[in-house]
Amino acid sequence: MVFRKTLWTTLIFTLCVTAFSVGIGWSLALLCAFAPKRTSIFRLMIFATFGIFEAVAAYIWVSIFRPGEVGLLNGLLTAVGMGQRRHLSR
Repeated sequence: MVFRKTLWTTLIFTLCVTAFSVGIGWSLALLCAFAPKRTSIFRLMIFATFGIFEAVAAYIWVSIFRPGEVGLLNGLLTAVGMGQRRHLSR
């Protein structure tokens, strides 16, 4: 009984959130498509979030692979005893 009630609540929540999200996205897309030319600042605010996301993701990857022991990956490898390995290429 509890499982069915939980499943039903999750289904209702998922449908409501999806409908709300799609409705907001569709409304903003229509507003951008049919809006006058003076709304370029509005379009910039919407699409700048995509660029900000890419910049943050790039910064995170750079901090993971930073050379030396200051990078997250190199720090973890040093902590488990695998840091500072040297390759002999001869």
